[in-house]
Amino acid sequence: EEDRAKFLSFVWGRSRLPVTAQDFDRKFRLMRRFKSDRDPDRYLPVNHTCFFAVEVPRYSTLDIMTERMRYAMWH
Repeated sequence: EEDRAKFLSFVWGRSRLPVTAQDFDRKFRLMRRFKSDRDPDRYLPVNHTCFFAVEVPRYSTLDIMTERMRYAMWH
C-alpha cells in the first residue's frame, strides 16, 4: 500500500485516486525515455505530475526498473 501511494504521489502529486471515474480529468501515460544509445540503466524515471505521466528509460532488466522506480518514488 505504501508503494502504491508513493507511486501515485510520484506521477500525480496525490497519494489517492479520485472516488469516481468522472473525477479523472486525464488518463495515466507511461512513456519510453531515451531512444539513443546511452546506457539507460544509469537514469531514473522522470515524472510529470501535471500530466499524470511518467517517462521510463528502457532498462535492461525488470529488477533494475523496479529499483530505479522505487528510488525515484521514495527520494
